[in-house]
Amino acid sequence: MKKNILDKRCAGWLLISLFFLQGCAAVATSLVTQALTSPDMWASLLAPRGQGTPYREAGEFYKKSDWPGLEVHATKKLAAERTSADWMVLKSYALLMQEKYEEPLKLLPRAHEINPEDINALNFWAVALRGQANSGAPGRSANLDRAIQVLEKASSIDTTHAATFFILGEAYGERMEWVKSAQAFENAIRLAPESPLVWFGAGKVYKLSGNLDSLDLALERLRALDPALAERLAR
Repeated sequence: MKKNILDKRCAGWLLISLFFLQGCAAVATSLVTQALTSPDMWASLLAPRGQGTPYREAGEFYKKSDWPGLEVHATKKLAAERTSADWMVLKSYALLMQEKYEEPLKLLPRAHEINPEDINALNFWAVALRGQANSGAPGRSANLDRAIQVLEKASSIDTTHAATFFILGEAYGERMEWVKSAQAFENAIRLAPESPLVWFGAGKVYKLSGNLDSLDLALERLRALDPALAERLAR
């Protein structure tokens, strides 16, 4: 299986201009949401569990992007298997695709407690925290801080998930911590060097922070990988 969690087929997902800045929350959230529907991301969900039954069952909902259907299905399964971390993660996944954050914020810490090495539980937990932070609910700063803590923990448990570093780069970018954001994106690039998504994300950081040499490198790579994204970044 490829390690490129965020593959180049996902280029159309990048719908933003300055997605790191406060006030662009909906667009920033859409980037992560679409990253999580990447075929390679879905494959990464299957791989750690040997394509176990919960993920095989959920695959049909994934193929149709039927997130309400997956939510109902996972809810029924959880009623019968109350300690299943897999079904907690899958239900949370379905909810996040619908931009529902409150229940994942309850389910994903439990899933992590049951299976501490499940990187997807941590990644989705951070996505839920960021979504809640950007929803207008109280505690934006605290939620962003917690999201970064969760992602840093995920990156210390498993250093091979480009998605973790991609989301971490965005989270630091929302705080305008450009150095840490760039470092996270550069880790994502190391793991997924052919992904236009991560080059675009890194390029945005370089542009906003005034790192023109690195921006030129990102533009060069994007011109080879996805000229349309290169044009968008160059605007």
